[in-house]
Amino acid sequence: MTPFFSSFTPSRLVMAIAVIGLVGCQPSAEDRVSRANKQIAAGDYRAAVLEARSALQEEPANIEARLIFAEASRQVGDFPTAAAEYGRALELGAELRLFLPEYAESLLVVGSGQQVLGQLGDALREDPQVAVHRNLLGHAYAASGEPELAKAEYERALTLDDRLPDAYVGLASLAERASNSAEVEQVLRIAESKVPGSPELQLYLAQQAPDAEARASLIERAYSGLGGNASPVTRAQVLLVRVENYLQRDALDDAQAALDEYKSQFPGAPQTLFLQSLIALERGDIDRARAGLLRISEGVAGGSPADLFLGSINLEQKNLRQAEAYLTKALRFDATSGLARELLAKTLLELNRPQEALEVLAALAPEQTSDPDVLALLGQAAVASGNPADGVIYFERSAAQVPDDPGLKLATAYSYLAAGRASEALALLENLEDDAIGGYRGSLLRMLAHLSSNDRAAAIGEAEALVKRSPDDAT
Repeated sequence: MTPFFSSFTPSRLVMAIAVIGLVGCQPSAEDRVSRANKQIAAGDYRAAVLEARSALQEEPANIEARLIFAEASRQVGDFPTAAAEYGRALELGAELRLFLPEYAESLLVVGSGQQVLGQLGDALREDPQVAVHRNLLGHAYAASGEPELAKAEYERALTLDDRLPDAYVGLASLAERASNSAEVEQVLRIAESKVPGSPELQLYLAQQAPDAEARASLIERAYSGLGGNASPVTRAQVLLVRVENYLQRDALDDAQAALDEYKSQFPGAPQTLFLQSLIALERGDIDRARAGLLRISEGVAGGSPADLFLGSINLEQKNLRQAEAYLTKALRFDATSGLARELLAKTLLELNRPQEALEVLAALAPEQTSDPDVLALLGQAAVASGNPADGVIYFERSAAQVPDDPGLKLATAYSYLAAGRASEALALLENLEDDAIGGYRGSLLRMLAHLSSNDRAAAIGEAEALVKRSPDDAT
């Protein structure tokens, strides 16, 4: 028998020994866990995620690696992964008390308030003297639609620790939902005396700000108040709202800089691609915006905010079938989105399906709404579906909100004509002769109104005057 080593030349033997040496030097799961712990302590959460994930590939049942992976994921804003990994660690036998608040917080961020109450509720209630636990229960009850229980837990939390800013915000939010403005003011007054510089409070106040300038100032105060003790949830919220605020103010360079800061702290967070796409959209880079939004939409079967913007882009470009598909998906994601309903109604009107447009708008409470855009869409849909009497009512209500809008005057006049009320149409059109928007179309409507009134001479006179004013449009 040929000796095993006889087939190796000296160079091959050296190479083989080197390879064996490299394999032997691969760090063990224990080594990786040790390194990940040091990275967590140093705040290098991205590296800790990679190290813990590698350790778990070698030892899937390693509880310490699982908990490090969960915590590092939480710190970089990946709350779905954090929630899932805390749950797996618990299944493997980890002690819940070691990560109870972090697990509950992660579940709340991903919208699992009921799971917090069901799976973690007993543990959170076990020690009634822990303020943070009472506060988390308050969040869970609020998210689960139980405001009275939420209020009781927030108040218990503040009795134990009156410097919990998000407990004050929770109470103020509950009072706001109940339309109790006096209670909102009372809660905020106490909060401003106890936690005046807290980012959580500043963000809430920014939502109530009367104008864009005041809102921006409060957001910057929230940003400047971020310290080393800020939770990853608060930090992520402040940085995201800051990006959105710059976008709303068309400060695109500032928005990009703020987004870059967010990306540096929360790499891989799903909001990054969405906000980057919105910045591209505002810059007029439609192709880049569409590409990013499509990636988000294709990855979320149940709909996402990306679908709303994709629908808007396609409606603007007259890709009506695609616009309808994306806007329908956007409504599956958020049935309360008024903007999605408005855009879908516009799309359906463009597709000559006015009855469906009315059905889409029905959820916006047509009898109570004072939104002029919604009322105008309702008027247009009513007239197009053969019910001009309702169209007149909607257009009149819309025009009452913005009485100087010539486009609405024209639309209202058209609804009068459709309803056989030519004299009222003429009275409304009297002052639109020289208007930049209403001049030409106003003349056409006046001509039609005169014809409807059997005043052929006036109709001919209107036509002749129109030809003199706009000879290029005479055809």
